Amino acid sequence: MSDLLDAFEAARVARGGARALEYRAPDGSRHGLTALQVAERGRRMAEALTARGVGDGDRVVVHLANRVEFIDLLLACLRLGVILVPANVLYRGRELGHIVGDAEPKLIVTAAEHVALFGDDDRVVSVEQLAPGSDTGSPSAAASAPAAGGAGPKAASIANETPALI
Repeated sequence: MSDLLDAFEAARVARGGARALEYRAPDGSRHGLTALQVAERGRRMAEALTARGVGDGDRVVVHLANRVEFIDLLLACLRLGVILVPANVLYRGRELGHIVGDAEPKLIVTAAEHVALFGDDDRVVSVEQLAPGSDTGSPSAAASAPAAGGAGPKAASIANETPALI
């Protein structure tokens, strides 16, 4: 494997329709995505970033809590050669100003409720605008099926047969 995207692609080919990721939507419901669905979400997010003028070598500041869209953004950035600059979701004012000033991003992605933290910066977009339908935790409600089981740990699993949880 030459990089993380190659490793993900190998997993997508190997797992295909098997569940690869489980996540809890903002409403608390659990959903699951197959490796193919995760790859498709990443591709759609890459298209959304490209439509906003983001490309190879650009930087995108991502200020999100643990959400499935973070995975979408990570895969999109890997696909496009974009540098993902994570910003702790607890950061405010001065800390965010420092990160944004230092990174000089082409785009800043955050949750709708945090857009105001960035003032009137026209580079800010909510993840809900970038990936329509993300308010349900899934850009395509038809693409994700509810996961079995109740509440579980928020931990990533490294076993091939077990989906990652976020």
